[in-house]
Order: sequence, then structure tokens, then C-alpha cells
Amino acid sequence: MAKQAKACSGIIWNSFEELERDALTTLAKDFVVPMFLIGPFHKHFPASSSSLVTQDRNCISWLDTQAPNSVLYVSFGSIAAINEAEFQEIAWGLANSKQPFLWVVRPGLVNSSEWLEPLPDGFLEMTGGRGLIVKWAPQQEVLAHPAIGGFWTHNGWNSTLEGLCEGVPMICLPNFGDQLINARYEEPIACLITDADWYFTQAVADSMKLPRLVLRTSNISSFLVYAALPLLLEKGYIPIKDSQLEEPVPELPPLKVKDLPGVKTRYLEDFYHLLAELVNETKASSGLIWNSFEDLEQVELSALCKDFPIPIFTIGPFHKYFPATSSSLLTQDKSCISWLDKKAPNSVLYVSFGSIAEINEAEFLEIAWGLASSNQPFLWVVRPGLVLGSEWIEPLPHGFLEKLGGRGCIVKWAPQQEVLAHPAIGGFWTHNGWNSTLEGICEGVPMICHPIFGDQRINASYERGSTDRVEQRRHRIRRTRIRTHLGGDEENQRKRKGSHAWP
Repeated sequence: MAKQAKACSGIIWNSFEELERDALTTLAKDFVVPMFLIGPFHKHFPASSSSLVTQDRNCISWLDTQAPNSVLYVSFGSIAAINEAEFQEIAWGLANSKQPFLWVVRPGLVNSSEWLEPLPDGFLEMTGGRGLIVKWAPQQEVLAHPAIGGFWTHNGWNSTLEGLCEGVPMICLPNFGDQLINARYEEPIACLITDADWYFTQAVADSMKLPRLVLRTSNISSFLVYAALPLLLEKGYIPIKDSQLEEPVPELPPLKVKDLPGVKTRYLEDFYHLLAELVNETKASSGLIWNSFEDLEQVELSALCKDFPIPIFTIGPFHKYFPATSSSLLTQDKSCISWLDKKAPNSVLYVSFGSIAEINEAEFLEIAWGLASSNQPFLWVVRPGLVLGSEWIEPLPHGFLEKLGGRGCIVKWAPQQEVLAHPAIGGFWTHNGWNSTLEGICEGVPMICHPIFGDQRINASYERGSTDRVEQRRHRIRRTRIRTHLGGDEENQRKRKGSHAWP
């Protein structure tokens, strides 16, 4: 073939010079014939005019309903074949990814199967409408669609070229022939970024000769506490005793014993082994990324650098870069913003306990009557499932909100960043998840701290000295405690103005 190509009067290529300049230079040395790089061909000849398989255009309407850059498009071309085990592995990978996907399963793709027979019954139904499977798709139109965020491909040249031209990131699964070569046109992986809890991925990164960066969406302080749990156990701080609650923990200033997380497990040895692995593999990584910033955690950052001699990147708060609307798993009720617009500055208490925490019915009712008795306006997020044994607000007395005369608003979920930045908000009653704590700090909103589990006690310590903390053994939520966090007192005004200095 090469001999005949050298004897011809010229070679036409489905490529372009910007993509293969080095290869073209090398080729021109051995093939002294004219070269015509007139590709990519698909820009001149749409696939719909040449496709050998009927295109299912319903997938375009489906894509129209998906968020921008959210859908993974999966297609392995018109020739490649995979076995049943590979097919099922791909299926479960897509299902477990929790990402929307459009999957082209060509009849004959799976060896010894006509189409989708190897899939478990009800597979698509199990994904809750998140996935769509078609026999063939208008690929050029699919890749150009704004909903497409990635392309899992066999790296046939046409598919590779179409992906490159649309700028769609590719997951490369070359099958045979030139596909291994074509896959190199996708930018190589620069590093592996995983959570510290996924400590086993350090071995994966090492095997691929990739640097691994550890990402922590929590704060530095809580990481240091968990890393020190074996020492805290040895020193007698854990299990926590009521008589020690107000004692300082010299090894972890400025924390007190009451700030330490409780460890509830029957497998303490396994738990501490996991922590040891987590710490060791984090130290073996190439760097640590934090959802925090130096001005907030200077002391903790200094302590971290002593024990973890690797690059530290404090690039938080993340919510300043990625608005919650782009990642929220729950539908935000934005009608509460219109409600806030009618309220006086610094008058409303915002109450939210996040997306995971749960409380019992007695706690729920205690909070409700505390809000009612405070005589302060409030916006209360009651997530479905927040109250154990209830779907939503069934435990509330009949007509609870009506009796307040419009002073209270209850929603299932709120645009929290927008709420906390609203001038009507004067206080934030929070479970102290790190995202919520950080959002409150950045907006300078005084907090009533109600930690429930995990690192939330530690996070609440960032508000010590300027707010009340609702202890687990609380009795009454007094109306005066709510009032002191609202209105125009000098301390609260100072905090709100000072927040403009934060990132």
C-alpha cells in the first residue's frame, strides 16, 4: 500500500494541518507527492446523507430536556463488538455514575446477542429516566448539542474527529486497528483527583504513573481531628465524658472536648485502621486541595504543613466559583426570595439543617414553637425526610403558619447562597455542615449552631464567642436567644460588614 501511495499523483486526507502538523512533516519526507488535507469530511457531508443505519432522532428531543454539559454520550461505532461481561460492566458503570447518559447500542454490538438481552430487567426504569438507549443516533448533531458533556468512544477516526471538532471531552475505549493511535489525540490525563476517603486510589495513580491530588470538601480542622483520633483515644478524650465537655484539647487548639466528633461503631479497630490508611495515603499523594481559605484557618494550616509535607492548595470557598443551582440535587423554591423582599433588613431568621441530617418529632416541634414564640420572622427549610417517621410537616399543629400571620415561611428547599446574601436575613440556624457554615461565614450572618453528627461539632467552633450553640441536651429554645441574633445590634452589623473582606 505504501509503495502504491508513493507512486500516485497525490494523497487526500480526512484531516487538517493544525491537528497533524508533525505527522504531515514526517510523511512529506517519505512521500514526495502532493498532500491535500481537506478534512474533516463530516463538515462537508452530514452523516444523515450517508448513514447506513436508521438514526433515532428521538434522542435529540430527550437531550433538549437535559441540563447543559450534563449528559455522557456513549457509542462504539458501526463495527466494534464487545462481550457480554464488558457490556454489563459498562451498563452498571453508567447506572452507578448518577450522570444522565445517552447510549447507542447497535444491534450486534454485544457478541451472541441481538440487542439489549444481557441487561437486567427494568434497567432503564432503575435509572429513573436518567438514561436513554437507542440503536443508532445522529452523532454529529448529538455531539454538537449543548447537553453533551462527554463522549465515551471506541476512537474510530470519524468519531474521534467529530468529538475533537465539537470540543467534547472523550473517554477512550479503543477496540482494534488504528483506534489505539487515534486515542492519543485526546489530551492525556494530567493527574487523578480523589477524596481522601478513597485512599486506595493512590495505588491506582501509582500504577498509571499519575500524580494524585487529594480533594477535601470539608475544612482543615476536622481533618486534623480525625487524623488525631487514635491519639485522642489514648489521651482519654474519647469516649467523651460529660464532666470534660468544657476542657480544652491542647493537641488541637482552640477546640474543647465538646467539639470532638462522636465515634459510634462496633468495629473500632477497623475504623482506626481505615483512618491510618487514609492519613498514610494522603501523605503519599502529590498535594491536598481544600474547600477553605488561609485567613480562616491559619493555625490549622500551619499544623497541617508540619505533618503533611506536600503542596497545600486552599482554594475555597468553592461556592464562590460554583453556584449551588448548578449542582443542587433538590429543586430550589425561589418563591422564598420574593417573600424575603417584603421583610425589613436583618429581621429574618433562616433555618436549615442541610440535605442529610435528621431530627425526631419532639425536636421538630420544639424548634417550631421556639420560632413561633420568638415573634421574629423566619424562613424555615423543612426537607422531605428531615423529620424521622414523617414525609414533610405533618407533625405541625393544624394551621400553624396561618396563626403566625405571614411571619413564617416554610419551603422544602431554598437557594441558600441567595438567601444568606439577602439583606432581610439577620441570622442562620444551622446544623453546621461545612458548606452551610462557610456560606454563613462568607456572608457575615450570625449563626445559631445546632450540630448533629460528624464534623459538625468542629465546624460549630468557628462561631464560638459570637453565637449560642444548641446543645444535644437542650431544654427550651428561648425566644431571647433568637432575638439576640437578629436586628441591628452593633456586633451583628460589624460581622456583616466585615464579611466583605472574605473571599
